[in-house]
Amino acid sequence: MKIIKTNTTKFLYVIAIIFIVITIAGAFYTRPTKFHKTFNNPISTTDLISVSSSPTIEIDGFITKRLSIKDFNKQIILNGKIKIDNKTYDLFAYNLGKATNYVVFGEVKENSNDMYPKYMLFLFDDYNSIYLTGFDSKHYIASPAKTIDDIKNLQTKLQRKN
Repeated sequence: MKIIKTNTTKFLYVIAIIFIVITIAGAFYTRPTKFHKTFNNPISTTDLISVSSSPTIEIDGFITKRLSIKDFNKQIILNGKIKIDNKTYDLFAYNLGKATNYVVFGEVKENSNDMYPKYMLFLFDDYNSIYLTGFDSKHYIASPAKTIDDIKNLQTKLQRKN
């Protein structure tokens, strides 16, 4: 009888230790990390024929990582502000998973309460490439890009990953 109690107690201690380790590891993994990225000299166009401007894009926010038990997949959530040509917008984005090579998709809104976004955002290549498309207009912004063909190449690259 004493052996059964001792084994049961050891088992409960092991379970408690495992639970504590998982809880602490999860707390550190999901802790938001500051994210800042500036895209210099992106190009902007409204007709995919000629360059209309070269705005500066700056993203300030936090990245939160989560584990999805359903898909055994890591999820990345980017929440913050994006500044396009000195105008600040709200940004909420998340990765689309392994199938898209973790392309980050998001909405850029003038106000977080707006029903429709001003732009749809795509970040890929480890956050080194950005592609913004107007939600209700034909307005495209991309970086790194120097020509209209570079924007089209980013569009093709994005479509290939999806």
